[in-house]
Amino acid sequence: MDNMSRTNDMNSMSRIMLLEDDLSLVNGLSFAFRKQGYALEIARTVADAEKLWRKGSFDLLVLDVSLPDGSGFEFCQEVRKTSSVPIIFLTASDEETSIIMGLDIGGDDYITKPFKLGGWSRASTPCCGGRRTSASRRRCKPSFAAMASKCSF
Repeated sequence: MDNMSRTNDMNSMSRIMLLEDDLSLVNGLSFAFRKQGYALEIARTVADAEKLWRKGSFDLLVLDVSLPDGSGFEFCQEVRKTSSVPIIFLTASDEETSIIMGLDIGGDDYITKPFKLGGWSRASTPCCGGRRTSASRRRCKPSFAAMASKCSF
């Protein structure tokens, strides 16, 4: 592959923001997403995520719910004021009320830990194609549901 092709590939890579404070999960997801060719930005706090969000554009946000300085729910609500980027909540909080709230405030899917890493990165592929409208976000959901049914980490 020549330098021009490599540059074009890098420019066309889907960008994912991962907001997660669990270092072992960050390491595993970083490896999996980068292996699949995604450009990944990592935020360990809501404050870090807000800075990344202001600086760049993303094709997918993966948000933990419970963070040291706030909540992935709060960050999602801020993002939804200006963007329809696909958002997946990835959290240990499996209470029905949390799941309903996450989806109602604008999440496209809600995946509870534990999950299998292999199924996760493959199934996220259809949702990394750019900004979403409400209709295209709904079309994206079946792949998330299929992924979640196969996952355990």
